[in-house]
Amino acid sequence: MMRKISFAVLIFLAIGCNSQPKTESMAKANSLAEENSAVQTKAPVKGGCGSTLVFKEGVVLLSESFDGQGKLMGKHSTTIKKVYTEAGILFSEMEVKNSDANGKNEKTMTSVYKCDGGQIYIDLNNFMANDKQKSKLETSGLSFPYDPSVGDTIADANFSMKTTSSYGERTITSHIKERKVEAKESITTAAGTFECYRISSVVSVDLDMPGMDAEDKRVMENVKKQMGKNKMIFWYAPDIMIIKMEYYMGDKLLTRNEITGIKK
Repeated sequence: MMRKISFAVLIFLAIGCNSQPKTESMAKANSLAEENSAVQTKAPVKGGCGSTLVFKEGVVLLSESFDGQGKLMGKHSTTIKKVYTEAGILFSEMEVKNSDANGKNEKTMTSVYKCDGGQIYIDLNNFMANDKQKSKLETSGLSFPYDPSVGDTIADANFSMKTTSSYGERTITSHIKERKVEAKESITTAAGTFECYRISSVVSVDLDMPGMDAEDKRVMENVKKQMGKNKMIFWYAPDIMIIKMEYYMGDKLLTRNEITGIKK
């Protein structure tokens, strides 16, 4: 059991920043988008979210993913396909194309962002990848303030994933907490230089597997302690969205994703 538990924890932590597609887990988001499309209104959206690039039809955001050593792992293209309002909420439907480092093995998924004028909400499915096994994802969504200030705290987010594999069914629940706007700083990527807010968070993980006893749980807790705190850091530009993201296991950088191009 110890080997199985350690494997499950490591796999979960490694996918925190991965943006490869997982179509099954997007079913709820796609269903919500279809319902919203059917009942669109022209109600105005409060605040200035409409000026954010992810809420402008036709915009294409290019990004790349790297491992902790800087090796290119994947390429991604996000196209804003449709923007509409419903009851004062602004929605953005996106087509996301993901490929490997060589630009091959392309797969396509869809996603929906929304903004209520004060907060922009991101579906956490964008940061999950598990297409080799059946899974079900439940998430509260990840929010970002449209008008942040250094020192602000941001609402926690949670997501739970049930998977079925050769190890049997397991439920992995992640808590993204202690979210804080730490600083405002300029960062440079291949797409240019951007003024961003650096938002840090701590990620804790709970694992439930059939047959786990007290000893198994103790072993799992020890593994988590040895790994140290897991951290997720976003560089967020309200007029664009996420410019860069890093995921750490303790002090070790596991993955990095950043914007490499913008087509308006």
